[in-house]
Amino acid sequence: MFNGIENKIDELLGILLDNALKYSDDGSSIVLELHSEKDTITLCCKNKCQGFDEKNIPHMFERFYRGDKAHSEMREGFGLGLAIADEIVNIHKGTINAEYLDNCVTLIIKL
Repeated sequence: MFNGIENKIDELLGILLDNALKYSDDGSSIVLELHSEKDTITLCCKNKCQGFDEKNIPHMFERFYRGDKAHSEMREGFGLGLAIADEIVNIHKGTINAEYLDNCVTLIIKL
């Protein structure tokens, strides 16, 4: 059971999927996982992204940040999506983090 702001959670999911679609490798899959453990819900969004520079991770949730300068001009957006996702997670008193492992970017939300 989770009590949250329904339209904000819906917006969060949209942001995660939009971001994964924009920055995943062509033809790859996007994986969404939802787990519940005691009082914590964990949502993970994982997408293949070969060549991702891990030094972008600390900045991914900053407004207007677009890490991959070479490819960011080819993709629509203003660098606001993950900053908005961070705000939505904060409203729900949760955390959002990113990790890069085995050519996959994973966004991890704990609520």
